[in-house]
Amino acid sequence: MAVTVSKDINLGTLVPIILFLLLQTGTGIWWASAVQSDMIQLRVAVLANTTLIDRERIDGDAESLRQGARITEVEGEVMKASATTQVISTKVDAITTSISELRSELSDSNKLILELLRLPARSAPAAN
Repeated sequence: MAVTVSKDINLGTLVPIILFLLLQTGTGIWWASAVQSDMIQLRVAVLANTTLIDRERIDGDAESLRQGARITEVEGEVMKASATTQVISTKVDAITTSISELRSELSDSNKLILELLRLPARSAPAAN
């Protein structure tokens, strides 16, 4: 049985419809492949950024640990310096007290010397 085209179908309208459908299908396939290509590029970019962010997070955590160790070390040095400063302050206070006592003793000695200088001179004992 042979297929025959009915005389009622106008080939002038059928051919443009078929061409239109083929063109639309080809355009849809081309568009879908372009979208898929864009999606692949986006996926690669997202993975690269995710990897970069993870590396930066790891590097940031490592840097935070290093900074924490440095802060702890500096705090220890500050505590040592504070203790040293307190010792020095105590010694300065002791020296200041000693200087005050020496000044008081020096003042007393000077007063005694002045009193001795103000006493009338005694004649020297005669040598026998």
